Amino acid sequence: MTPEFLEALIKAILALTIAVLPFAALGFYLARKNGQGKSMGVGARQIQWLAVGMLIPAIVLLSLEHVIDSAVTGTLIGGLAGYVLSHVGRFQNREARKSGNPDSDTTD
Repeated sequence: MTPEFLEALIKAILALTIAVLPFAALGFYLARKNGQGKSMGVGARQIQWLAVGMLIPAIVLLSLEHVIDSAVTGTLIGGLAGYVLSHVGRFQNREARKSGNPDSDTTD
């Protein structure tokens, strides 16, 4: 396989990921059921992860096409990582949310 073919293959996979991922993830979350058998719907956390899942392939694709240079790519990926990891400290497990106790263990 030539390097040009591999680059074209990676670009095609990333483009398909950007196009298919939101619909697949949205369908998965809409099909989920809670304990009573009712649909759970889409919440803020799912929308955040969909956005992150769409941005990473888009950033890589733009970088491969040399639309953005390596410094911008690193900055965008670093900002995305900071965004994702900034919410870790505020995470509460399901039992803590139900009991209303913010001092409960923060692992799920």
